[in-house]
Amino acid sequence: MKSPTFPFHPKSTVHLEPGMFWEIPLDSGKFAASVILQKDPHSRTGFLAGLLNWIGDEQPTPTSLKNAGLVRQGTVHFKTIKETGGAVQGILNLSEYGIVPFMEREHNSPRAPVIQGYYRADVDLSEEERMKLRVASGWGYKVIKILAEKLNGA
Repeated sequence: MKSPTFPFHPKSTVHLEPGMFWEIPLDSGKFAASVILQKDPHSRTGFLAGLLNWIGDEQPTPTSLKNAGLVRQGTVHFKTIKETGGAVQGILNLSEYGIVPFMEREHNSPRAPVIQGYYRADVDLSEEERMKLRVASGWGYKVIKILAEKLNGA
């Protein structure tokens, strides 16, 4: 399969890979950045997106994202990239950048399974510790932009 040329607008998840990042144009004229954390193993349209702790005056680059950490994550449809005004700009080595999906609960219960992205996390947590974790969420097309605007102080 031929690798895509950057930048590109995906028409499916076929060419998407963990580590690919895209810009999110903000109302202020600045940019936020998001990254693909994992592809959904049960879907041809979804993936786990991560909002990075980064705001810039220009589109993100691998160099500018070097110290950006993960702020939030949620399951999205591939159309989220285009709907937020962005395009896939490149790819990061997630382990090199220290970007790992957060552990979350599958649902709002003290006995909820703990997951890391789409996969069960092999951890032994008390019910109290589980309840401190966020509940995994799915986002509509524009949710990540709303979160990015809040990160920018809007």
